[in-house]
Amino acid sequence: PIVASLVQKNANVNGILDDASNAKADLENVKRKLHQILLKKSVVDDTDTIQSINPTGAASISRALRALKRPREQMERLQYHIRDLVFELETMITYINRENEEKDHQDQNKLYEMIT
Repeated sequence: PIVASLVQKNANVNGILDDASNAKADLENVKRKLHQILLKKSVVDDTDTIQSINPTGAASISRALRALKRPREQMERLQYHIRDLVFELETMITYINRENEEKDHQDQNKLYEMIT
């Protein structure tokens, strides 16, 4: 049914797929909860907080949360590094574009000299 829905778009094909409305509500709940967690300024290291975030008790998630400590500070730090990287990339692109323009200009001058 999934492959058929990718190839054909009509009501009959969509009718054989499972209803995703329940999944949408769950997804929105998870997104809301993650948003609340990521905006916290406090340390995420107490067992109750980690249990509420990680109800399955997955060890990898618990370790990650303990390592993260202050989610908001880490997100702000990540944002700073991304902005710095974007600035560096833009600077490199500008430099490369200028070099290419100069090379094009030199090539045009050489061509003009050859013609005249």
